[in-house]
Order: sequence, then C-alpha cells, then structure tokens
Amino acid sequence: MMKKLKYLLIGLVAVAVSCENAYDFDRDFIIEADGAITNLDDAERLLVGSYEVVPSASPIQFNAYAGDNLKLGNGNRGQGIQEHTWQLDSTDGLPGTLWNSAYNVIDQVNRLIVDIERVALPSEDDRKNQLLAEAYALRGWMHFELFRAFTPEYDNPSSPSAIVVDQVIIFDQNNVTYLGRNTAGEMLTQINADFALAESLIDPTADNKYRITLAAIDAFQARVGLYENTTASLTAAVANATAAINAVPISGQAEYDSLFRTDDLTGEAIFSIEKIPMMAL
Repeated sequence: MMKKLKYLLIGLVAVAVSCENAYDFDRDFIIEADGAITNLDDAERLLVGSYEVVPSASPIQFNAYAGDNLKLGNGNRGQGIQEHTWQLDSTDGLPGTLWNSAYNVIDQVNRLIVDIERVALPSEDDRKNQLLAEAYALRGWMHFELFRAFTPEYDNPSSPSAIVVDQVIIFDQNNVTYLGRNTAGEMLTQINADFALAESLIDPTADNKYRITLAAIDAFQARVGLYENTTASLTAAVANATAAINAVPISGQAEYDSLFRTDDLTGEAIFSIEKIPMMAL
C-alpha cells in the first residue's frame, strides 16, 4: 500500500510540474504592444499586414444579397435569405464578418499612426509620410465600407451609421463600455478627413498598384462624394474621378479583357489587393 501511495505522490508531483510549465513559460518571444513597433521597418510590416486582412469577400457578398443585384432562385435552400430580406440580427455571420474584419484593419492602422511618430528618425520623414498616408487611406476606406453596409440612408446626415474609431481603443474587462453608433454625417466627416490627410502626405510618384497611391485616393474620394450626394460632394466627385482617370487612363477592349484573365495590371486597374486565393466568390 505504501508503495502504491509513493507512486501516486510521484505522479501528482509530475502532473503539478507539467501544469506549471503550461503557464510559467519563458515570455522572451512575446512582443508586448509597447515594443511591437521600434522602427519604420516594423511599421511597414504592420501596414502590409493591414492590407492582408482587408475584407474581400464579405463586402461583395453583403452588397449582392442586401441590394437588388440578386433574386431568390427556385433551388434556394436558405442561403443569403436573412440579408436579402433584411432580417438581420446578432446571429447573422456575414455582416458580423464584415464588421469585425473592417474594424480589425482600423485597429491595426490606428496603432501604426500612434507609434510611427515615436520611432521615425528626422531623416525618414518621406518614408514616414508615405506609410502614414497609406494608413489614413486604409482607415478611411474601411470606415467607408462600414458606412455603405450599415447606414440606412446615405444622404441623410442624421441617419444612424457605424462607429467612428479614430484612435486605439483599450478595453477594460472589468469595466466594459460600449461605443454608440455615429451618424452618417459624422462618419462622412471622418472618412473625408482621412482621405484628405492621406492625399496631403502621399508620394505623388508612388505607382505600386498593390499599395494605395494618389490615383487610388482620388478614386475613393470620388466614390464617397457620390454616396454623400450633395452639390459640393458631387462637384468634388467629378474632379476626383477626372484626376484618377487622367492618372490611369481607361483601357481598350483587349487590355480590359486581360484584367480579368491574367495578373496583368498595366491597364486601367488603379488599385488591387494582392491576396492568396482561398475561396471562390
């Protein structure tokens, strides 16, 4: 009996040591938030990662289902009916995916915007400004996607919309506060401000179509102006669209066809997100 008890005690000690190893591990490989960005190379890696998590399928699907682009087919077995009939609630995954993905990008670029001034050297102003320009443009774009998906009346400034997040939000698990929805007017003010700031900082000679350029900012501003639908915004939309078209002329038939059949972006493609194919739309 004593022998069995001895083995039992040894077993319990071994289990205790194993459990301790599960939580008492070397934290040297964990990067805390304060030390995640130490130079502009780190900032650029965070920016590239932000491009990678831009929602791709969910905005297209949600727009198609909730708009008038589709109708229920005879063989439909429930796919997309909630969105198509606007019977949305917290259990609906598609708008939730769009919401979470967009705010994930916004959170990442907000962290870059906060930290980049701290780590950039005086000699790195040009590179810092370029990274900031892309970050502000990404933030404006994601707010615009949220505005399009969650605003009932685009041209009504008082209409409820999504949430403006223009800073890093720190959540306290012991004191949870919920952010309220902003109005359409407040969302548009934030979107326009971000694109204007991006335009003032962007390198006008940058031409990487897999990163945001001046032409891409012009194109985004033109779209925002159409949704805002005021005399001033429509006038600005025409000017911005003209600038984008002048920078990246409209393709002929052969070039246009190649945009969809090949990876050739020498035609009228202004901006493209480079992603590894993971699903079919």
